[in-house]
Amino acid sequence: MPECSAPAPPWTSEVITFAPDQRMADAQRVTDYLAGRAEALQQQWLDGRSASNKARAKMVAEMKRSDPTPTGIGAGAPTGGPPGSYPLIAGEGNACTINGEDGTLVREGNYLVCKPKRQAAQPSHDTDPRAEAYMQMVADLDFRTRSDRNA
Repeated sequence: MPECSAPAPPWTSEVITFAPDQRMADAQRVTDYLAGRAEALQQQWLDGRSASNKARAKMVAEMKRSDPTPTGIGAGAPTGGPPGSYPLIAGEGNACTINGEDGTLVREGNYLVCKPKRQAAQPSHDTDPRAEAYMQMVADLDFRTRSDRNA
């Protein structure tokens, strides 16, 4: 940095000279660096914004097509699977929920279906004759009670 000089005060004829200050030189270098960095960052931001705008325009154009194409998970999977089915990409054996109970995804054809981990007790078809008689008695009593009310 060159030496700086200032005009002499009116009572003297000599010129006052100051030695260069390294802090001023460092500050000028930092200012220049930051100005260049700001320009570079601004250009990067503009480039990113431009790419984002192009991607959005492409997406909007695809959505406006008359034949919409799904683009999410399982987009290429055939449709018409069983109710509550998942595409194979969901992963066989992974956890799932069915009617609020924990389950596991099991493969059925080209789909995964959520099967409950704990099977509900199935009613037995060979019931006790005493239970059948009791149910018949309750039904008869209910019928008589209704008949009495209607009379």
